[in-house]
Amino acid sequence: MQEKTKLLLDSVEHLAQKKFLYRVEIETFVEAAGKHGMTEALGDLTFKAKFISNAYNILNRVGGDTSETAKLAAEFKENLEQSLSLINLLLNHAPTDVRQKFNDRFAVEDPAYLNKLMILLNELSRLKNYSIDKKFSE
Repeated sequence: MQEKTKLLLDSVEHLAQKKFLYRVEIETFVEAAGKHGMTEALGDLTFKAKFISNAYNILNRVGGDTSETAKLAAEFKENLEQSLSLINLLLNHAPTDVRQKFNDRFAVEDPAYLNKLMILLNELSRLKNYSIDKKFSE
């Protein structure tokens, strides 16, 4: 891992006052984005992760089957699918063993898959929050 990535993630953890559970995966995304000119893809992923995390909390509280939340539920599903595509794009540039480890950890067949994915996306949303806070403090 590059020192720049380590410092970024340390700063995000410090600002959020929470340690990453999926730091290795997030490091992989940040490194792939930097090395392969995919910072826009990472930015899109963190933006979608922030939306998904907030929508997930609302849908869990209110439910997705009401007329008021039907549109939110549809947007949640669409953004989740797009996020998975962005994750796969970033992972395409990772070493085979890293991709395999990610696929094993986030296997769709795993009953805890959605929970793990939501934690990962929530952690990615911290990167977006950090970039917003950093922009406003400059």
